[in-house]
Amino acid sequence: MTTLIPVTGLDVPDPIPPRGDARRRVWTTPARLRILTALAVALVLVFGALVSATAADLRTGLRRVSGRAIPQSLVAADLYVQLSDMDAALAPMLAAGRPEDRAGRTAALSPFQQALARTNADLRRLAAVTDGDPAARREVGTLMDALGRYQALAAVPERHREATALMRGTMLPSAKRLADAGARDLDRTYRERRSTVNESFTVAFLLGLALLAVLAALNVTLARRHRRLVNPLIVLVTLAACVLTVASVRMLAAQDEELRDAKEGAFDAARALSTVRMTERDRIAEGHRVAERERVAERERVAERERVAEKERVAESRRVAERGRAAEKRPTAEKRPAAENGRLPAWTVPADVDRALRYTADTLGSDITIGDEGLLRYSYERAPDRFFGPYDRFLANLVEVNRRDLDERLDEGLREAEPWGTAPISAAVLLAGLLIAGIRPRLAEYR
Repeated sequence: MTTLIPVTGLDVPDPIPPRGDARRRVWTTPARLRILTALAVALVLVFGALVSATAADLRTGLRRVSGRAIPQSLVAADLYVQLSDMDAALAPMLAAGRPEDRAGRTAALSPFQQALARTNADLRRLAAVTDGDPAARREVGTLMDALGRYQALAAVPERHREATALMRGTMLPSAKRLADAGARDLDRTYRERRSTVNESFTVAFLLGLALLAVLAALNVTLARRHRRLVNPLIVLVTLAACVLTVASVRMLAAQDEELRDAKEGAFDAARALSTVRMTERDRIAEGHRVAERERVAERERVAERERVAEKERVAESRRVAERGRAAEKRPTAEKRPAAENGRLPAWTVPADVDRALRYTADTLGSDITIGDEGLLRYSYERAPDRFFGPYDRFLANLVEVNRRDLDERLDEGLREAEPWGTAPISAAVLLAGLLIAGIRPRLAEYR
């Protein structure tokens, strides 16, 4: 016979709770508050670190271009101009050994010495700004060595042609490489920094939205579960996070715009006008060299005719008639003024130079206008030797105006970015601390 054992309520196992009830026990209010708080703390710290890192990177880039790339490009372009001036001043000294050319040599010596002084000043500035770039330092060293050889050759009238060959073959190409290297360095830094700023802007905007959404969910959870419409510290953190997000995004957008205006406005204008000074000064110097070669050739032709005439005067009388007939048949050498021999083709404004002129006149409000440029161009097309001085000073003034504008923009960008190196991460740590301090009393209510 089977004995039945009575079963009490204590012996009956608890029924397995439904799956939904287990989930509700895991996703309790304290767990929800902890998860939202941890997520908000992580987002605000990542946001602050991102903005601080971007600002630090931007400051590094601005210091790099303002301290090295821009001075290297513009100073090297001016060095090219001074070297061309120096070589052009050497052209009238090619025939220094002749008594009739002493006055021309003395007149050319002063412009030569002035250009040499400006060349030495540019080389000292280049040596200072290229201190951290080995390749640029080598170029500067090459130029300094070549300048010493050039001066030694220029001191000997018979070796002036060697000096000109050294200038055209070594010194001017080296100066142009320095200017191009500085421009490439600036372009590379500009692209990298703009890409970083744009990416950081997008990520910071998304992180800010996510942070505000998490804080909003935290406020809603507290209002529902604790029957409190306002939780002061949490609301304060939410408002501060909103202000930090908006200020950081606006700062990144402003820096991107400032960087673009500095590069595509002021620097591109200064670079285009400096390039025009290089090419046009090179062309006018070449015109002077062509004119000087024509004058030397004409002197040689005159000397040759004089030697022939001397031989004919002492020749036999029977050749007098033949000499007269030969002189009648000999074509007269065409004599053209030096300005015509050295005349350059009419100059037209390239597109980038036209943009540079308009940027200077419209954006900077400069007293140098497009009308001034047109008047100088009109005069230059008709008498390049006479009007090249005012024309070149016009370009140099424009370069200086844009360089000052560029320096002001970069200094302003550095000043604006300086506080953002540590302020965002400090504010993020403070907000994280306030958030934790505000949520701990609510969690303590569940213990």
